[in-house]
Amino acid sequence: MDSLFSAKRIFNTMDWLEGKMHQDYNLDDLARRANYSKYHFERLFSEQVGQSPFEYLRRRKLLIAGMRVRHESSSITQIALESGFANSASFAKSFRQQFGYCARDWRHGAWRSFMDANRYQSSSPAKSGTAPTWLHWSEALEPTPVNLIHIEKLHAFSYIYKRWIGEVCYTLKRDLVHEIIDDAEFSTLSDVVSYCAVVREDNGLVPAALLMFDFGILNVVPEQFQNPPPGFQTGVIVGGEYACMPYAGSIPHWRWMHDLWLDRQRNYILDASRPYLAIGKVKNDLHSGKLLLPVKPSGY
Repeated sequence: MDSLFSAKRIFNTMDWLEGKMHQDYNLDDLARRANYSKYHFERLFSEQVGQSPFEYLRRRKLLIAGMRVRHESSSITQIALESGFANSASFAKSFRQQFGYCARDWRHGAWRSFMDANRYQSSSPAKSGTAPTWLHWSEALEPTPVNLIHIEKLHAFSYIYKRWIGEVCYTLKRDLVHEIIDDAEFSTLSDVVSYCAVVREDNGLVPAALLMFDFGILNVVPEQFQNPPPGFQTGVIVGGEYACMPYAGSIPHWRWMHDLWLDRQRNYILDASRPYLAIGKVKNDLHSGKLLLPVKPSGY
């Protein structure tokens, strides 16, 4: 079976599940959606994603819940029920199994200990023998001044993308952006190629082997969106409010936006229902763009 064709079906099913994580599914539902038998769907999903369908669903539910427990003031019981758990006891057991902490401790700061541990367990040491660079609070790149961060209303947009599952360092991010640009003869709407990176969850909560990034092209002509090149998927990002941090040359990290801005103001909180975004342009091999953190008013 063609691997690109099977990946397209599996990724389409994953995208369809976004926003519906709180609902109950059985293997028949998901296999039917992908037009596979239960056996083939489960096998192909595990090959593409590194987890079984229900391991993936359980992890995504808990990651979204973990982000909400950290950033929202909603009761833990409310978050548990809205995340699709039958009751608080079931949620509490699953939450501790996933993160190693109870939800109440997580809300009061245990998430940082988890992220620190995950950062070092997930990373490979640098060749020089220094500390791992993945999700390092003090990466060599200097962050954009916090006073440049502003709120921006983003309209929904379509894009074509390739999905990467696994650890991604700064250099590989740049290489992947260039790879998607070079992989096909794109007919763009201008002479500057606009790209995006889409991340569905806070990377600090995810083991390196399970990190998932969509690297895509924005400004392709309609014909190429309707018939994307081999290996590319089509996707749609819903609109909403984002905290925006501009960059030029070096692509910064969302972690800075959490530490330098989100955690130090009271007007906005993270919106865990929408993805993290980076939208940029490449001209003459020079990168510029903006990092976008999904937010909503704190009284929402």
